[in-house]
Amino acid sequence: SGSSPSKLNESMSDYEAAMGYMFRFGPYVWSPYVEPFLGYFTHKVFTDAATPEAFTTMVYNGFKLGLKGSAPIGLGSEYGAGGEFAFSLRSGLQETPVSSGGSSTNNVVQFGFFGFKKIGGRLKAQAQLDFEMYSSSFSGTGTRAESARSASQRFTTLSGGVYYMF
Repeated sequence: SGSSPSKLNESMSDYEAAMGYMFRFGPYVWSPYVEPFLGYFTHKVFTDAATPEAFTTMVYNGFKLGLKGSAPIGLGSEYGAGGEFAFSLRSGLQETPVSSGGSSTNNVVQFGFFGFKKIGGRLKAQAQLDFEMYSSSFSGTGTRAESARSASQRFTTLSGGVYYMF
């Protein structure tokens, strides 16, 4: 409280490049599968500057390891369900315009669940619920007026779409 401006804007951006290999447990595109993957990610939450300091712009980046998969619900069913789990192997954090601590230990955990319905030979409609957590523990003295001990961001996303499967 007491910061100027009194209302701050934030914007978020996520970028990721990953590679994986799909192990399909059957001969069809609808067969159950498991896919381990490895990728590189960047997650940025930009926050307006305030006086005195309120929030910082935080950029997490690093390597991510994960596993996803799905299976039909019952034999010959047109419905299916699946999930995804990923975590950061070594994530870094950059803060601007000031830092919350001299160094940081960072964790990134993501997981989600989805359900789908066949709507064609290679088309499916899918709804997905994702959860993400970015957290940091700080040690040492940062450049803020008052150093922080920890910071965390949590996101919940509900999405839907139509997929064409090769």
